[in-house]
Amino acid sequence: MEGRGRFAGVIVLFLFAAACSPAATLLTATPPSLSTSTPATTATSASVTTTTSMPATTTTTVPPLPADLVLTNGRVITADVGFTIADAVAITGGDIVAVGTSEDLAVRVGPETVVVELDGRALLPGFVDPHTHALQRYTYLPDFDAMRAGQGDLLAGGVTTIGSPNVKPDDLVGFEAFEAAGDVIVRDHLYVTYDDECGDRPYGDYYLEQEFSHDPELRQTVAGVKVFTDGGVCNAPAFSVRYPDTVPQRLKDRGFVGNGDLYVTVGEVATVVGQVDAAGGITVIHAIGDLGIRVALDGLA
Repeated sequence: MEGRGRFAGVIVLFLFAAACSPAATLLTATPPSLSTSTPATTATSASVTTTTSMPATTTTTVPPLPADLVLTNGRVITADVGFTIADAVAITGGDIVAVGTSEDLAVRVGPETVVVELDGRALLPGFVDPHTHALQRYTYLPDFDAMRAGQGDLLAGGVTTIGSPNVKPDDLVGFEAFEAAGDVIVRDHLYVTYDDECGDRPYGDYYLEQEFSHDPELRQTVAGVKVFTDGGVCNAPAFSVRYPDTVPQRLKDRGFVGNGDLYVTVGEVATVVGQVDAAGGITVIHAIGDLGIRVALDGLA
């Protein structure tokens, strides 16, 4: 949230005035005489008066600048620690600059401000979908048109941030081109591939060649690395017990025999997590079978 304001400096001059009447003392004395009495002595003194005057000071409050957008008269769910419910939100330059009552935020409305009347409807922070394969479907998207339309569907459903795991080198080129075209409107956190869904590692150390970032101001960032511990998408999940012989043949043909397919060791998971963490990234792990899950947990321990 970006705050904006002006500071008004006030210079106050203090005036000090002192008025003093010159003090005059008249003293008349006649030395005593043996033959006469001592005459009276008379003394007078003017009083001294000091006054200090201070002008009154006035503090001027500068009103806040008008916002670009004000959403008002709704139920604003802030999702803060106290789960505060407000009435209105003011937005400038894409940033929330004020949250409060509709009356308080009325000062944020200027001639160019767009005002949206919520009519009691709820306004809440956008949802985060942490596991989205934006480029993957039954057939790959031939162009960006469907991705643009898909982002609109996400926003309409309240989703403002997604996570895209298992991003391969070619995928990353596509994401970067999409961003360069100015078409990214949903925040996307990318997680590049360590090993693929079949347990292969065709990309070597590509996962360590990235600059990881979690800057919320960026629409698209490489946030970390994706690791598959076992099968599921390709091959079979790894279990600590054997698959029964009664498994249908079509599943046996896909690898659902024995204990399934374990792709990595505990030590390998620990190494990758340490490397990515040291580089400022996050490791996300695919694990389906109980053995795959155990390897993931032990690697994180």
